[in-house]
Order: sequence, then structure tokens, then C-alpha cells
Amino acid sequence: NEKLQGHFNEHIFKLEQEAYKKEGVDVSQIQYADNGPVLAALEKKGTGILSILDEENRLPRGSDEGFLKKVHDNAKAHPDIVKKPDMKSQRNNKSGARDCFTVVHYAGEVSYDTHGFLEKNKDTLLQDLQSLGSNSKFKFLAKLFSGGDGSKRGGAANKKTIGAQFKEQLGTLMKTLNTTEPHYIRCVKPNSAKKNNMFMAKMCLEQLRYAGLLEVCRIRQTGYPVRKTFSEFVHRYSPLGSGGHKKPESLANALQDKGILKKGEWQIGNTKVFLRTSQFEELEAARDASVSVSVIVIQRIARGFVQRKRYRSVKSFLKSLEKAIKSRNPDELE
Repeated sequence: NEKLQGHFNEHIFKLEQEAYKKEGVDVSQIQYADNGPVLAALEKKGTGILSILDEENRLPRGSDEGFLKKVHDNAKAHPDIVKKPDMKSQRNNKSGARDCFTVVHYAGEVSYDTHGFLEKNKDTLLQDLQSLGSNSKFKFLAKLFSGGDGSKRGGAANKKTIGAQFKEQLGTLMKTLNTTEPHYIRCVKPNSAKKNNMFMAKMCLEQLRYAGLLEVCRIRQTGYPVRKTFSEFVHRYSPLGSGGHKKPESLANALQDKGILKKGEWQIGNTKVFLRTSQFEELEAARDASVSVSVIVIQRIARGFVQRKRYRSVKSFLKSLEKAIKSRNPDELE
């Protein structure tokens, strides 16, 4: 999850940077949360948790307690990432807490119970089952029991731990992802009851936070999320300026002189005008106010026209009626 989240953040950030670079916009002040330190704490050679686990597995007298001690001893290499659990928060399970270490992931703190870590990391199989599978005539089955390069997994020299296999597979996955142009779809579960028309706000917020979408929103907010093409900008906001501005530069400068646009809250690129969210909202509010004044004037003129037309029609009818009454002509009265 950390690896994929790092790839997600980096990809989104790079997309933003490329868009700004293409438009010639300076966004050097934008920073994003890099989970590189967390990845190093998990997989760095020598001091990473997975490396420590493999090292403890290789020792004749390796134990879960020895692994936990080394994790805590190496925690200083990864400050604020790996630490001991808070005993006060785990008061109801103090004995269990002593067997744990905590990793500060991007989604929050997670405590890991080291009981059985070494045994699970060995990935042991019965020798007879190993031999039977690796010597199978069914190629797919034999490949499953091989070491990936065709070698048999039965020998101790070729034996890979779960942690080592996981790191290798994850490295292959990341190489594949780095050669692609990914498109992310984030699914949010609305409730835990699996019912329609039920929305649990807290649950959804937690999912958004854990998926890193709030960080993506923060990256967008610190940049210029609102982008208008030159023609759109001039057409939409020209009523705010005076002098019939045809170019976005002159219009933007005029709006800044009026105090509608604020310095540093907008930039002009090669083909677009970039605006921060707060600046865009202020600009839209100013436009609505300006348009409202024009709308009132237009409504006044239109209503006056309608009433004058109605008055002339009624006046013409009254003249015809008066004429008909004077002539005593029934046909004209009809």
C-alpha cells in the first residue's frame, strides 16, 4: 500500500508539474507528502523491517523477541516512522503491546504484533510436497514450486522468505507501472451495512484519507486548480473591466488594479489563466454582482418596453371603441 500510494502521489504531482511547465507557470512552492521515509523503514537494506526479519530468520537461534528488539534498536535510523506502541492507549492489552512495534503509515499509525513473524516468514513446505510439486509433469504446477528462474525451491540456498519474495514481486510490479500511463479509479464504500441510500460520513472520510485523496486535494489547492483558456477568461470576466479589454493580460492587470484579483493568487500561462480556488470564488462573486446590475437594467428596459407596447395597444383599442359608439354601428362594436 505504501509503495502504490507513493507511486500515486508522485504520478499526480508529476501530472500537475507537467501541466504547469507546459504553460510556463512557476509553482516551485508546491510540495507534496513524500512517503519515501516510510518505504525506507520497511524495505531499506540493513535497517529496514523486512531486512531485519530476513536476517533474524537466518540466525540459528533467531526469535520473534530478537526481531522485535532489533526493530526497536534500529528505530533511530527512521525517526518518527518506527516506534514503540503507546502503552497508555493500549492499557487493556499491556502484554500484547510489549510484543508490538508501530509504523506511522501515510494512512495513520498501525501496530504490528511480532508473535509468529519468523515462522510465517519462512514459508516452509513439507519436503515430500515440495518434491512432488517441483517434479510434476504439469508445467504450470512445476513452475509454481520452482524459484521463478527454473531452480527448485527445495534447497536451502534457493529458499526465499516471504519478505524477500514480496519485495521482489513488488519491485517487478513497480517497474511495470512505471512504464505505463496509469489512470486511477478510487472506489468509496458508502456504508458498512451494504445497503442502498445509506451514507456514513465518518466511514467515507476515513476511506478518502487512507486512500490519499485528501493529499491530492491539498496538492491541487496549493497550486492553481482553476484554469481558463484566454478566450473563456476574456469572455466571462470582461464585464468587470473597463475599456473593452481584448487580451487576458490587460484584463487581469485591470482587475488587479481594481482589487478583484490579488497578487500571487493567479498566473497567466501560455494558453490559460491559472487561478487559486479562493481567488476564483471571489472573481465569480464579483462577476455575479456586476451581472446582477446589468440584469436589473435590462429587466427595467424590457419591462418598460412591454408596458409601453401594452399601453399603445389599449389606447388604440379605446379610440376604436369610442369611434364605434359615436357612429352607432353594430358591426364596428363587434
